[in-house]
Amino acid sequence: MKPSKTLFLSALTLVLLTLALFVVRDLNFHWVEVDEAGATVTINFLFPMDKEGFKDTIKVKNQLGYAEEFGCKVDWVSPQVCKLQLTEEGDVRGQKIYLIIDHAPTKYSGMTKQATIPIQFQSDIQIVSPVDEILIATTQSFEVQFNTPMNKDVIHRFLSSDADFIIEPVQYTQDGKNITDYTRFNFTPKKPLENDHKYILTFKKGMPSQSNVMLAENQKVVLHTDIKPQIDTVSPNVGSKWVGLYPRISVASKTPMTAAYLQLGDETLVGKLKSEYRAEFYPKELLTPDKIYKGNIQIEAASGEKSDPFAIHFTTQPLAGDRYWAEIKLGKNQEMIVYQGSQVVKNIQCSGGSEKTPTTKGTFYVQSKGDKYFSEEHLEGGNYWIMLSEQIRIHGMTRDEYWHIKMDVLNRLGEGQTKGDIVMREEDAMWLYENLPSDTMIVIHE
Repeated sequence: MKPSKTLFLSALTLVLLTLALFVVRDLNFHWVEVDEAGATVTINFLFPMDKEGFKDTIKVKNQLGYAEEFGCKVDWVSPQVCKLQLTEEGDVRGQKIYLIIDHAPTKYSGMTKQATIPIQFQSDIQIVSPVDEILIATTQSFEVQFNTPMNKDVIHRFLSSDADFIIEPVQYTQDGKNITDYTRFNFTPKKPLENDHKYILTFKKGMPSQSNVMLAENQKVVLHTDIKPQIDTVSPNVGSKWVGLYPRISVASKTPMTAAYLQLGDETLVGKLKSEYRAEFYPKELLTPDKIYKGNIQIEAASGEKSDPFAIHFTTQPLAGDRYWAEIKLGKNQEMIVYQGSQVVKNIQCSGGSEKTPTTKGTFYVQSKGDKYFSEEHLEGGNYWIMLSEQIRIHGMTRDEYWHIKMDVLNRLGEGQTKGDIVMREEDAMWLYENLPSDTMIVIHE
């Protein structure tokens, strides 16, 4: 035989053997039986298998895209035939999965077997939540969760309700992957619902799941829309004039609220809740003197229901060119800046309240002053004090009961550290005491 022909036959034999190995690797017979308890998969690998470590070659890939637990029990019927019992161990039922056997070793060295087997679990359809009547807002979405993946495109055909909804599966990101969860659906009203009204959503018998199991009987979700929250009063009053440059704007309600919002010019401010019936807002910056401001306040209930916008307007106070006023900046590097009209005349390092005892923010006015004060409660005091409205005191360096300066306060000047007062060096407090008349505006802000 010629060498070239021998070489060709050898190569052909090698190719055929390689192809045979690939065919043999993927060749098996299997059948799947599914019932309410789970799935039984019988696989005939046609070759005796190495049982040790076989379970490590088993993988389960599910349709949901996120982790769900599956039980897997392996029984060997014969050296080449195994029976796998698979069960859904998580909260979701009726999933479609792929059972993957990845290079399971046979008794023959170098030969492995693999298989990818689709399995569709079966489950009755149940609504997981809500099971009781729920309170919802008239415009916001609510979620309905099933125990099994559902067909998005057919739910609306099996839904009976006296309101129309946009129905979309819940989507989110997990570990950098975009997940669509077909067991959970957001229902968004196509138009606002009526306040304080009961709605019944009936999912009708025959609605199919993704596993083609039909809903055995009608199931209902009962909704009750919330009443519209009611705003009682706002401060400053609508139309107020001579409003401070850093006003504390408040809203009081007739109904409980969990959030409050103020649209002031181009700014949207989120209120700080002082109680379930009251919230406060502070501007992000000082307001412009002698300017009309317009805005709207809304409050929100626990359900997400919002009040009608409450229109407000007020005018800030003008600044006289020769009149003193001051702002105190809290936060880091705290300081007081004294102005005469729009001109800065003095910068003063100071300290306001600590995190536990913060200084009240807002616009205040000088009410009284004195050369010395002492607190019997705290056994400390200071010279050259000025009392603002709402009992906020500005004074010289804090002194102990023997009238010694507290050096720990002096060394931390510029940090928040007091019980709510404003403290500064003696000479700065004396300047304020001598130069700021009654009714001088003092603005305190972050």
